[in-house]
Amino acid sequence: MFSSNGMPEERTHTYPGRKRGPKPGACRRPPYGWQRTGVGEQIERSPIEWPVVQLIKSLAREGKCSPEISEILTAKGIRNRKGGTFHHGQVRRVLKREGEKQEQAA
Repeated sequence: MFSSNGMPEERTHTYPGRKRGPKPGACRRPPYGWQRTGVGEQIERSPIEWPVVQLIKSLAREGKCSPEISEILTAKGIRNRKGGTFHHGQVRRVLKREGEKQEQAA
């Protein structure tokens, strides 16, 4: 709401969920290629997803850009964790997380 001088008023009420924050472990999936060990917050390489991460990294080393890599994965029938196709943003995040830098065309 706005005060009499037209400036927004300071909020006096915060929803309880915003005060508490998320529950421990809630909506915190491990990154693609990793899985929880079942012991606390520890993660390990996923035997199902890790070969896909290795393929993404090898294609990037060959000079392919993330849109090309996502098209290759789709053509090979490789799906993401939720069963959908890979998008270039997902490929870019995997490469960034795993330390593979992509050279941008100048």
